[in-house]
Order: sequence, then structure tokens, then C-alpha cells
Amino acid sequence: MVFTVNSGPLSGREGSYLTSRDLRDRLQKELLTNVFHRVEDTETPESFRVPAAANLQLAILIETMRREVSN
Repeated sequence: MVFTVNSGPLSGREGSYLTSRDLRDRLQKELLTNVFHRVEDTETPESFRVPAAANLQLAILIETMRREVSN
């Protein structure tokens, strides 16, 4: 799965504003607690590839990140 900064027309209107640096830091923080994840750079500096062994791992990561941003 590729994680990227929201560049849509409604970005920043809800929740907190995140930059690619914030996204990278959050994904790196996840690596400290979850050894199953890897974070790979892509061709563009604002997106990151996160391969996972199972969809459930990604679903938990996405939901955790969503809840952090909406608070």
C-alpha cells in the first residue's frame, strides 16, 4: 500500500494538517512497535510504500493513524 499526503481540494479542512515529513515520522514510529511493517521510499518524496504480510495489519495501522489525526 502506498501512503501519501492528501493533496485533494478538501485537504486540511478536517483534522490536523500533515506534511510528508510528519507522515514519514509517524510510519517510522510504527516500526519501533510493529516489526512486521517496512517503509520503503518511492519515486516521489511525498509518498511511502508499506508492504505488509496481511491486510489486517494494514487495516489496523490505517485505523490507528486515522484516529490520531481526528483527535
